[in-house]
Amino acid sequence: MIGLIVVAVVFTAALAHAGASESGWHFAPLRATRLVVMWSFKLVVALVALTLALVLGVASSALRSSF
Repeated sequence: MIGLIVVAVVFTAALAHAGASESGWHFAPLRATRLVVMWSFKLVVALVALTLALVLGVASSALRSSF
């Protein structure tokens, strides 16, 4: 339920941001979709980088303690 609320808020913010341009609301849904996809991609990249850093830290710690 919280996830749906977050998605709705992000999509609404993206739609409002996309509509506030010189071409008006005609292409706003397309721009909003692009913004949501870009934000999602950035979030996934950040989570992958964090996960990779944690895995490398755990692996190096395990190797250091075993030798």
